[in-house]
Amino acid sequence: MTGSSLNIDVVTGLPNSGVDQTAAPQSALSTSAPSAIPNTALVSSTNDANSTSISTSSSSQGTSSSVPASTTTSSPSSLNSVVPATESGNPAFLANDSASKARENGLIAGISVVSVLLLFALIALGFFFYRRRRNQPRKLDGLLGHQDDLQAMRHGTSDLSSSAADEKPLPSATPSLEATIVSLENQLHDKDIQLRENHATLLSIGRRPSSSSFSDKQAHERFNKLFAAIQRWVTHYFEGKSLMISPSSDTISTLIRSQPDYEALLKDPKETLLVLRGLVADIICQAFTTGQLLGNEAYWELRQAIDAKASPTDSNEWRALTMKLLEKTSSYHSDRAESIDEITQQIESVISDLTGSVSSQGRKSDLVRIVDMAAKLTHDTAKQRALYKVQMPTGTFDPLFMDAVVVDDSNRNSLHGKPIRAAISPSIVRWGNEKGSGYERSETIFKAQVIVLTGA
Repeated sequence: MTGSSLNIDVVTGLPNSGVDQTAAPQSALSTSAPSAIPNTALVSSTNDANSTSISTSSSSQGTSSSVPASTTTSSPSSLNSVVPATESGNPAFLANDSASKARENGLIAGISVVSVLLLFALIALGFFFYRRRRNQPRKLDGLLGHQDDLQAMRHGTSDLSSSAADEKPLPSATPSLEATIVSLENQLHDKDIQLRENHATLLSIGRRPSSSSFSDKQAHERFNKLFAAIQRWVTHYFEGKSLMISPSSDTISTLIRSQPDYEALLKDPKETLLVLRGLVADIICQAFTTGQLLGNEAYWELRQAIDAKASPTDSNEWRALTMKLLEKTSSYHSDRAESIDEITQQIESVISDLTGSVSSQGRKSDLVRIVDMAAKLTHDTAKQRALYKVQMPTGTFDPLFMDAVVVDDSNRNSLHGKPIRAAISPSIVRWGNEKGSGYERSETIFKAQVIVLTGA
């Protein structure tokens, strides 16, 4: 009988296809006839080839034969019956394949989880921006709504205190934005309170915000119109008239006050009209200084007391505000009309006594208009914070406050310190300003006109 040898690789589980001539002595398989029953099985392994050789010896009828290694072949029947030669039956291969599949499944599962988490993150981010854009107009609407309420309250068309219950709260916002809104609302509220308080104060004291101001130019123009009107009245009614040399004692007292050299002046027809102009201007100036043109004796008495106790700033502030209040009283116009009539009668009495004439209706009416002009000017200057002083000059000539009349221009520079013969019109000097300060400084608005004794 011939025997067959089968070489199987332990790692791959597959039979070696080639015949190894040199390995016969180490790995040989001896078999008996096909009918023989195997007696022994010897398995040996070689370390350096990583393979296993299986040898089987059998005998038939007590005889045995040895098969040389060179004639070893592979038998299909013995391959199937001894070691499995397929991949499904190899434990090592199955273990490696299972581990590879497990790793692949784990990687797929990890990628799936990360994808789901990223999807949730994108959804959450989109929802956040959607809510933010949706809430922003509401915040602005809420802020504008509050500002509209405050603006309406400022104009007196809305009462926030009564509508506080119906007010809708502002939508939720970030802490910094909410703090800014609250701060702005508080500032608007405080400013509104201040505005209401200032408005109430202005109403109580009679002050109204006004863009008009009583400038020095306006004051000069109005005083100049007043004295020009006096000049026209005197010229119209007394030019060419002779004057009495022996007036009454009251008339003489009035003349001496502003016309110390009246006797010599009345003898010169050219200077007679100047004396009459000065006499009318002096009576009006005294009414201005004593407050008679204002037509309120109680005011004047109180003003004297305040001037004596209060500072210039406080005193003039009180005077300006009080005159604005008096202008709105019901008796203001009647009191002023009464004072105008008294001053007109006083002027007419002195002029008639000095000229020996009888007043006419036309002369008196024209004089009333002049005195009324002076009363309006007095009242307007009294409403200013600046203090206006009207004064008929006496003593000696001062070019800072006076202009000389009936004098050659060549002699004007030498008039300083010369005696004043008569004052034709007063000087108007402003002290302080409309800011209620600077009362230590003065500004001459209108220079007095005087007659100077040049021969002295």
